[in-house]
Amino acid sequence: MEAVPAVSPNGRPNLPQHSHLSLPLAPYDPTAEISQAFVSFLAAIIPGADDRAVVRDGATRLARRLARVLSLEDGELGSGCFVGGALGRRTAILIRGTLPTIDLFLTLTPGAETATPGAALDATARAARALGLSPQAIGPRAVTLREEGLRFALIPTVNESRKGMGGRRVIPGRSTSGASRWIPWDPLAEAAALRVLGMVHGERPRMLLAILKAWRSHNRVPLSGYALDVLVQAFFQDRAGAVVLGGRAKPQDLFESFMAWGRNATPGGFPLPGGGRSLSVGDGWHGQAASAYWLAVQTRQLCAKGDVPGAASIWRTLLGEAFPEALGALDVGSGVCSRD
Repeated sequence: MEAVPAVSPNGRPNLPQHSHLSLPLAPYDPTAEISQAFVSFLAAIIPGADDRAVVRDGATRLARRLARVLSLEDGELGSGCFVGGALGRRTAILIRGTLPTIDLFLTLTPGAETATPGAALDATARAARALGLSPQAIGPRAVTLREEGLRFALIPTVNESRKGMGGRRVIPGRSTSGASRWIPWDPLAEAAALRVLGMVHGERPRMLLAILKAWRSHNRVPLSGYALDVLVQAFFQDRAGAVVLGGRAKPQDLFESFMAWGRNATPGGFPLPGGGRSLSVGDGWHGQAASAYWLAVQTRQLCAKGDVPGAASIWRTLLGEAFPEALGALDVGSGVCSRD
């Protein structure tokens, strides 16, 4: 076969076919491979557009049925009802591919049925039974039931302005002594706080929340999902400069830093959106937080040695089987917090 001249007539070097294989490759970065695994993990656990449609459609149908037998004020779903909680704030995750309980808030018209939280819960349970639905439990906060394959927590709420108490809402809760009472709740302030956090830090707060909620669920950590919402907001406000790192903080960095911060920040009280209230978080989760911190440190050390499978195995121990086992062929994508 005729040899290819080293230099073409125009003076440029002639490169043989497939010469790109001989070009220098970028240095292998095990940390980037773990970051790609987190992208895949987050895509698997964060509800996407289809999941949100299922929630909204199911909640709308149930709300319209409840409006026939309950005296409700106008609401987001057109029947005095709206989806709140983690799904409403878009901080919920899928557990083994399953949607969490849907918090469906029912804005009751003030009257005898709202004289006490217990009366409101009893009225909600009666309404469900009148529709042929069977409440699974009537708790201090909600009436839970299943409908169309979805699990709902029906939570009665009353506008404070209608009770002469201001512009927020009240929902069933407990006093410090454990007695049932109406407690203030401001869903608009909660949503606004997360939006502001997102404006400053992008998707990192929601990304960290999803990872922490997976850790909480997989390890049965004695910390509520709402407490994590509040703690993550405090974490970013307190550690903004150290955490964001000019926008370069990786998911694994955020997780490790949060565990170190959380053990020092708790026990303590944390202000809730809307003002005038706080959430007390104890130290019952410290042991698991310490273990998680040192395991995260270990994954960083394994990555430094190039042991990606070893690091991935530890993350699976921390976060569950949704974390990829096989790495190297993951789609990085641009939106780590969306499956849309």
